[in-house]
Amino acid sequence: MTEKDLGKSTTLTDEELMRSYQEGNFEAFEELYDRYSGRVFGYLNGKLRASAEDAHQEVFLKLHNSRSHYNSEFKFAGWIFTIARTVMIDQMRKQEKYSSEIGHDNLEQFASVDSANASVDLSHLSQNESRVLEMRYQQGLDFEAIAKELETTSTSIRQQVSRAVRHLRRFVGVK
Repeated sequence: MTEKDLGKSTTLTDEELMRSYQEGNFEAFEELYDRYSGRVFGYLNGKLRASAEDAHQEVFLKLHNSRSHYNSEFKFAGWIFTIARTVMIDQMRKQEKYSSEIGHDNLEQFASVDSANASVDLSHLSQNESRVLEMRYQQGLDFEAIAKELETTSTSIRQQVSRAVRHLRRFVGVK
């Protein structure tokens, strides 16, 4: 495939573009990126929110690094979304590990000192943030119990508590 052929890239299939990219045509990659970037980002953003941009970049880096492994007998869309799903799962595991191992040790220390003090002002937090902090630290409920009461997952509650404590720390000037 020549560069002249790529100029008509709207008529080339994704699989043809990927084969061209495997042969070293970086314009083919640009076309694939243009076709899939928005959809991949939307897919990742639906689950990852804050870390979606990093995951989005990682998907296309993995595509680049593993381009020699692509088999054109399979649909390109399925292949790239398999990469995106794998990256998303890895990101979610990293976030969960960070929340459970690092964040919550520090959160427990901060909250045990500050929420025991009745003068802690939670009014600058959202209603949901105040509620999960009160349930966690004033009522002493574990994440699973809060999740059950609020009809969500314990992972979601961990994230909400973590965010609420970060907001509280910012407000009171603790880093």
